[in-house]
Amino acid sequence: MSWRHRDILEAELHEPKGFTTANNGDSIWRNEQGLGEWTDREVLPAALNFVDASVAPPTTASGDIYVLSLGASIHANWGTVALKDWVRYDGVAWKVITPSKSILCYDKTEDALMSYDGSLWATIGGDSIYTDSGVVPSSTVATITDSLEFSGGRLNLSSITDGFLLPRLTAAQRDAVNTPTTNLIILNTDTNSFEKYNGSVWVSANLAKYTLKSGGINKPYSSFYTAVNDAVNDDVIEVNVSESVNCGLGNGSWNWSSNISINLKGHKIELTNLSRVSLADNIDLSITGGGVFTMTHGSQSIFNSNGNATFTSDGSVIMYSKGGVFKQLSNDATKTFIINNVRQTIKDNNRYFIYNSTTDGKIVANNCYGEMDNVTNSDATLFYGKNIVINNGIFIGRIYFSGGGNVLSEQSTIFNNCSIDSDGQGVFGDIAVKINNCNIKCNNAQILSNGNIIAKNSSLLHTGTGTYALTTRGYSNFYNCTIESSTSGIYFLIFGGTTNSNIENCKITALNGTGIVKYSTPLLVLVVVKNSIIESTGGNCIVATQSNKGLLIDLSDSTLICNTNGLFCIGASSGTFARYNNLKMKNTADAADILNRAALATENPQSSTVDTIGNIILD
Repeated sequence: MSWRHRDILEAELHEPKGFTTANNGDSIWRNEQGLGEWTDREVLPAALNFVDASVAPPTTASGDIYVLSLGASIHANWGTVALKDWVRYDGVAWKVITPSKSILCYDKTEDALMSYDGSLWATIGGDSIYTDSGVVPSSTVATITDSLEFSGGRLNLSSITDGFLLPRLTAAQRDAVNTPTTNLIILNTDTNSFEKYNGSVWVSANLAKYTLKSGGINKPYSSFYTAVNDAVNDDVIEVNVSESVNCGLGNGSWNWSSNISINLKGHKIELTNLSRVSLADNIDLSITGGGVFTMTHGSQSIFNSNGNATFTSDGSVIMYSKGGVFKQLSNDATKTFIINNVRQTIKDNNRYFIYNSTTDGKIVANNCYGEMDNVTNSDATLFYGKNIVINNGIFIGRIYFSGGGNVLSEQSTIFNNCSIDSDGQGVFGDIAVKINNCNIKCNNAQILSNGNIIAKNSSLLHTGTGTYALTTRGYSNFYNCTIESSTSGIYFLIFGGTTNSNIENCKITALNGTGIVKYSTPLLVLVVVKNSIIESTGGNCIVATQSNKGLLIDLSDSTLICNTNGLFCIGASSGTFARYNNLKMKNTADAADILNRAALATENPQSSTVDTIGNIILD
């Protein structure tokens, strides 16, 4: 019979039962009842490759077979086909078989048997994404949602056309990871940086020493100097290593002209081989993230402003240098260098936090912390100069040594809402200073030494040794203040000028000495006391020490209390006297020792009465 079928014309062949209703790719098989049945074919002819349908066919030889497993669109050269189709070229067009679920096809290029699950082609083998040769086919897309383990703990990825995506988490999602494993690595999408868990906290996993974040791109750098020079406005430099940075400038300045932010991330940067960092006018700079920023070359301040500038930290960065940290170079009185949230430590042979002694430009420091720690430089002081305004600061150690002159003016240095604590060193030196709403404590030294001060709404506490709490040189004013001294209170040492000093609404307590001492060369330069209480033990409440100086003290609506025998509420040398108005005086040790009568000049007679508790009231 075979020769007869061989010679039958194609048009005269009969079709098997059911052939006309079968789908392309179907095959007939003998079912469990022994009958012929058409069904989906289990295995399609092998394909040259599983390809991206959006790309033109790799080859177009007659009989070429491909599976269109990838892509989001169909390239026109494929003709009328659909994604996921099995196609064979007949020399003219691509003929199609639409795969059914569970159908198989061998990929010759990847040497892998592929299975269709109704929507995707994947390497056969259940959840496996690799063949028995250990290679993941290029046509396979694998998403791992929980965990994946490989024998030996090795994962080998190879591609020259694509990359590898780590788990991508926001900072909040990262922090919500339950008990992260040490050295777990993620991509933080908030900062666009790699991070790893070091066993206690998440830290940077970047391999570069420095990362310059510019225009949404992270650029690795091995040099801090180069990263800063390449930075433009609004760039961020992340520091991933602690090191000494040789700037190679000798005694030259390093000029910074862009508004940049530096995140130390707990590391230490030590600048060497330069004289200073010079900031351009109108620059905005920040250094945050903990760690240390210092300069160890030369005697200049680190950051020097040439006009308006703003420097911001987060209070966690420790900064120091032999010549100081901040300095204003501009002589333009309209220019201000603003410093925010800086933590400064003066140690070893370093000297200053802020230096501004010769320029008319201003420095304003807000919310800063400064301390002196194991200082070996005798000139060391937190602030030096004039035109400095300090707001909401906390300082431990000597504030001023000198440098600002001793004339109160618009260029005087001002402290607002500050806390100052100094042990063994004076707080203010030969300067003119204004303090508002401050708490100042000084042990074994004077709060003010040969300077001028205007103090308002402040508390000044002097403990330990030292002749006086404050020695003023020229006029000084105190309003709504409490002054307490373990020795004497205020020594007004006046050699010139014509302006009176004022004490108003104050409480002055001298625990082992005189409350107020007036020593004056010019005549009729007064210490004016109003609505105040002055109490002394071991000394007079008020004393004028020079003879024949005339009127030196003017008191009104005040109370003087002396707690020592043989001493007085008011004492004055011959020819030097005081003027009184509604003044109450009392010596708690001896009622007779209230007033040294030498203080009553004959040309200014006073009448007095004694109240029921022994106070002498002068009218």
